[in-house]
Amino acid sequence: MTYIIVLIFVGMCLQGLLTFFQVKNYQRAMESLKGKGLLGVGFRRGVLKGGQILILSYDRSVGKINNCQMMKGITSFERFKTADAYIGLSLDEVRKLAILEDRKINKPAKIKKEITNKKVPLQKRGALFQAVKAIDTHIKKEERQKLQEEKRQQRELAGAESC
Repeated sequence: MTYIIVLIFVGMCLQGLLTFFQVKNYQRAMESLKGKGLLGVGFRRGVLKGGQILILSYDRSVGKINNCQMMKGITSFERFKTADAYIGLSLDEVRKLAILEDRKINKPAKIKKEITNKKVPLQKRGALFQAVKAIDTHIKKEERQKLQEEKRQQRELAGAESC
């Protein structure tokens, strides 16, 4: 009985240690892409299949993906690798690939709604779709902030002219 408890304890410690190294690997991958463009992160949990974490770096000045790191697999021993398939593509091209990937993952029997429908939860989408969605959200947020700043400046100019 005590052997079983010890084995369970050792297994939990080992799992915690491996998780620690996996998180460190994720942090290193994020740090290596920081400052290279807008980052979008997506993940898909795997139950019997392997999960996937994908980090896209989008350079707005060029309008293309300049780097992509992907970790895919079942075990904690997996590491991030460069995914060359998406590098050099525009955001629209990657979005189309993401929709195709989602259609493959979410078969019509599983989700009967069209994959572009906003009612499909983001968690049921693929890692690529989530990463592109994160970049889109960041771009929209920046555009909104820019518009608000322009309106604020116009109000200040109108206020200064009326004085």
